[in-house]
Amino acid sequence: QRAARVEEARRQVYTQFLMAFNETLNLLKPSNPQSARRSGLEKANALYSLVDLEGGEDVRAAASAMREALLDVAELLDDYHRDSAAAYDWELERCAAARRVFLSTTHAVLHGGA
Repeated sequence: QRAARVEEARRQVYTQFLMAFNETLNLLKPSNPQSARRSGLEKANALYSLVDLEGGEDVRAAASAMREALLDVAELLDDYHRDSAAAYDWELERCAAARRVFLSTTHAVLHGGA
């Protein structure tokens, strides 16, 4: 039972981080105010800290890549201009790729593959 509780707590942390990542990614648009973007980043960072405490090395690395991708998008938006569109699209794809790695890594950890 203890192992099941630990796994469920881990699953909840991973899910909360993923949800915060997705919410923040939706906020990271040139049309949204910087304050909204910063608020989303703060939430994602707080939940990243929990993943850092909970997860194994592979999960921490995947979550860190997601966090870094979000921070890079936010930094780009802080100085966004018309010529930034291609870079913005590239950074969004990097976020999507990081999310895919996180999902496969957490799935492997939670289902005994890692």
